[in-house]
Amino acid sequence: MNRSLRQRLTIIVGALSLTVWLAIGVLQWQQLQQEVDALFDAHIAEAAQTLFGLARHELYEHAVQNQTPQILAKSVFSELESAVDSDYAHDHVYQVIIDATQVMLRSPGAPATPLVRRGMVGLRDTKFDGKRWRIFSLQSAWSQGLLGVVVAEPYTARRMVMRHLMVELSAPLALALPLLVAAIWAGLRWGLQPLHRVVGEVERRNAANLEPLAVSGVPVEVAPVIASLNLLLKRLQRALDGERRFTADAAHELRTPLAGIRAQVQLAQRAPVATARAHAMTQAIAGVDRASHLVTQLLTLARLDPEISDRVGVRVALAPVVADEIAALRTAATTPVIAVENGVGADAVVDGNADALGLAVRNLLDNALRYTPAGGRVRIMCDNPPGGAATLIFDDSGPGIAADQQVEVLRRFYRLAGTNVSGSGLGLSIVARVAALHEAKLTLADSPLGGLRVSLVFPPLRPLPAR
Repeated sequence: MNRSLRQRLTIIVGALSLTVWLAIGVLQWQQLQQEVDALFDAHIAEAAQTLFGLARHELYEHAVQNQTPQILAKSVFSELESAVDSDYAHDHVYQVIIDATQVMLRSPGAPATPLVRRGMVGLRDTKFDGKRWRIFSLQSAWSQGLLGVVVAEPYTARRMVMRHLMVELSAPLALALPLLVAAIWAGLRWGLQPLHRVVGEVERRNAANLEPLAVSGVPVEVAPVIASLNLLLKRLQRALDGERRFTADAAHELRTPLAGIRAQVQLAQRAPVATARAHAMTQAIAGVDRASHLVTQLLTLARLDPEISDRVGVRVALAPVVADEIAALRTAATTPVIAVENGVGADAVVDGNADALGLAVRNLLDNALRYTPAGGRVRIMCDNPPGGAATLIFDDSGPGIAADQQVEVLRRFYRLAGTNVSGSGLGLSIVARVAALHEAKLTLADSPLGGLRVSLVFPPLRPLPAR
């Protein structure tokens, strides 16, 4: 069963408070016991000293007046009870001992045998009459021998006082415990209001609102939650943007192979002989294969995250990638009179993803073929200095792009005004995405051939991991 955060915190804080309360109670009981024992020890010590003084005086009078022991005991203990005023004096028993062997005087309830031996003075514990007693004894020489007095007090009297005190002290704490739990509940409810506000803000949003949540005015404990949630919203926004781009890119990229397939099927329909129809169908099947491969490439690109470039750190030779794309586009090209020069050597190697790089090469080559007039030239080169950054260059003899529009054409769906070439304005934006994925720099400039030069400057090769 899942509890709310407020319930869980209330239980935890309440349990901790109860534990602390019990610990304080135990410590308080121990401290109270020590204080009560010290107070009662002082009381029986005072009673013993008083009894000792009275006994010496009355024994002297007894020797002079020859009083009976009963009269002497009554006189001594009555004066002692009045001298030591205590609510618990009736619990005490007394002994007056001569020479540590003879109990000369004793109060009612006191044993007839001495409770101490010669030399046993001060505080100690003993047991008689089935009870545990605390005693204090004094011994001193006098004219007729060794005079000793003993005052004994049962521990039950002390424990009764302690229980009474603990009840008086614990009752307010026991009444305060539910009030403390209620205060904790209310305090946690108030303290969790920022979190409730965040929850309410999230609940009020629709699927299209992925703006970051405000982190101002929230406690420092909640701020990491808000920051993580904002990071998640950012990733969701990026994922949705990626899906939208993928849809647009797929529509753009699939248009050419589908048009080629349609053209080949139409040729097959109009072909007068079986040989021509077979050739057209073969070309259509090849177009289907290229379209299927293109879909695979688009899906691969959609799964790649531009923020984790270490996932594209595989050595890729550019020469076969460029050659494959040239061969594929030559088959579907509507202007076969355009000369395509492939100057990419076998030593052109970069860290990247072959499918993504092929997608970039295909778009750059397709743009060059589209905008270069019949009889023009397209040249692909790669500057790959040892230990340096490889630069893949596309030159064409087309109309080029004005300097003030070379940045604008990198935006999605942007098309140059006045152009009659079909397209959706996504080609260079796809190349820009691939460049960002590979941490490469994409630049546009005027080509020596008279048209546009597009350069992809890749970062230096990373060291290969040790085997």
